[in-house]
Amino acid sequence: NTWSIPSEIDNKRKGGNNGKNSGAKQKKSNNASKKQDTFYEIILADTILFAEGGGQPTDHGTLQSSQSEDHDHEIEVLSVHRANDGKVLHKTRQPLAVDSVITMKVNWTRRYDHMQQHSAQHLISAVFRNRLQTPTKSWWMSEWPKSSQIEMEMKHSDSESISITEQQIMECEAAINDVISQGKTMTVHIFHEQSAIDAFAAQHSSFTSKQLPPNTGPLRVVEIPDIEYNTCCGTHVSNTRQLQMVKIVAFDVDASNGILRINFVAGDRMMVNFEAMYKREKAIGKLLSSGSDEFVGNIDKMQKDLKSKASQLRLAEKRLMELEIARLLSEIQTRYNQQGQTCVCLYEHFGVTGSMKLLQGISEGVLTDVQQQYGNALLVFLMFTMGNSTKSGQYIIATNDAQLLSAKNKDAKQKILAFIDGAGGGRPGRLQGKANCFKGWTQLFEFVQSVKTTNNPKNTASQAQQSEKKPIKNALSGLDAVIDQLEKRKH
Repeated sequence: NTWSIPSEIDNKRKGGNNGKNSGAKQKKSNNASKKQDTFYEIILADTILFAEGGGQPTDHGTLQSSQSEDHDHEIEVLSVHRANDGKVLHKTRQPLAVDSVITMKVNWTRRYDHMQQHSAQHLISAVFRNRLQTPTKSWWMSEWPKSSQIEMEMKHSDSESISITEQQIMECEAAINDVISQGKTMTVHIFHEQSAIDAFAAQHSSFTSKQLPPNTGPLRVVEIPDIEYNTCCGTHVSNTRQLQMVKIVAFDVDASNGILRINFVAGDRMMVNFEAMYKREKAIGKLLSSGSDEFVGNIDKMQKDLKSKASQLRLAEKRLMELEIARLLSEIQTRYNQQGQTCVCLYEHFGVTGSMKLLQGISEGVLTDVQQQYGNALLVFLMFTMGNSTKSGQYIIATNDAQLLSAKNKDAKQKILAFIDGAGGGRPGRLQGKANCFKGWTQLFEFVQSVKTTNNPKNTASQAQQSEKKPIKNALSGLDAVIDQLEKRKH
C-alpha cells in the first residue's frame, strides 16, 4: 500500500517560504507572471530509489499507478530525500491517490553512473590513505559528466613538511587501476545486531568492530577485498572491473591547511570526457593547422607574437595620441590667439580606431597643456566619441572648468547628458559612458557657451605673445607621464 500526503513540505512552491506554511493553504498569486510550480512529496511503503546522502546525489525515476484512470501514465520523480522522521519523500509534480499501488522504475543510466563514481571514490580514498596516509575528510559527486572531488587530510609530524608530488599522485592512480583490472568482488555487508558485527570482526582481522547505534537501523559496510571495509549508505558496483578505469584529472595541495584535493572521473564518464577532449583537439588542430604534438609550440609562438604586436600597437597608439594632441592644441591656439575665443569647444569622432584609453589620453594631454599655457584665461570643453556608428556609442567629455563638471553641479551634468541622450559618470572634470545621440553636441556646445563659469582675466599682449611663441612640441613633454598614469589605472 502507498499513500500521498500534501503536508507542510509536500506542496511547497519553488522559491517559496521553505515549507513553513502548508502548500494546500497557500493562495495562488494574482499575478500570472509570478505563477510557480506545485510539487508533491510522495511517501511509499518501500522504495528502490536512493535518497540523497553520503556525498551521492538522489536517484531519478518514475511512478506508475495501477488504477485504471492512471494506467500507462508515469509520474516523474524529480528527487528523493529522507525526512527527519526517517520517511523517504519522492518529489513529483503530480499527486497520487492514497493507497494506490504503483510500479516504480529507476533511471538506470543515472544510477549506474552514480554507482561507478561512488565505488571509485571508495577505491581512490583507500589507496591514497594506505599509500600516502591521507584519510578522506569529505567528497562531492558532480553532475554528469563532470569530475567529482575528494578532499583528504594530509597528516604529518611537526618536523615534517607537507609535500605530495605529481609522481606520487600518478603512482596512486596506477595502483587504483591495477585493482580495477583484478576484478575484485565488492560486497555489501548488512549487520542488524551487535553480535553479528563482533563475530564478523573476529573472522576478518582487517575489519575493526563498530558499535551499532541504538534505534538507527542496521550497519551497512562495503568491502573491497584486501583494500578496505567502509561504512556507507550509497549504491555501488559489484565488481571493480565495472569501474572500467579511473583518471585523476586534477589535484591541489593546500599545504597551509594540510588539505589534498583530488578531482577524478571513472567508468562511462571516462569515455565521454575522452571523446569531448578528442573533438576539442581536432578543432584546435584545424585552427592551428598542426597536429596535437605541435600545439604547445605553436601556441607559445602565437603568444609571443601577440606580445610583440601589443607592444607595437602601444607605440602606434602613443604616436597617434601625440599627433591628435598637437592638432587639437594648434586649433585651440588659433581660436584663442587669432579669433579671441575664451571658450573653445571641440568635437571629434574617432570611429573604430578609437579606444577609451586613447580618448582619455588625448583629453588629459590637451587639458594639461591648456592649464599650463593659459591657466584660467581659457575654458576648453572636449567631446570625443568612437565606434562604428556616427550616431551613438561610447563617449568621453572633459573640461578644465572646475565648476561645470564638479560633483556638486548635478544640474549641469543632467542637462549635458540630456543633450546627447546619454548615461555615465566619472571624476570631476570628466564624463564618460554611452550616448544615443552624438549629434546633440551642437546644442551641448551652445549650452556650455551660455553657462561658462570661468572668469576671463585680462588677456595681456604679453600672454598672447608667449602663447604664440611656445612650441607645440613642448605641449607634449608630459605625454609619457599621462600614458604611464593611464596604464596604472588599467591594471
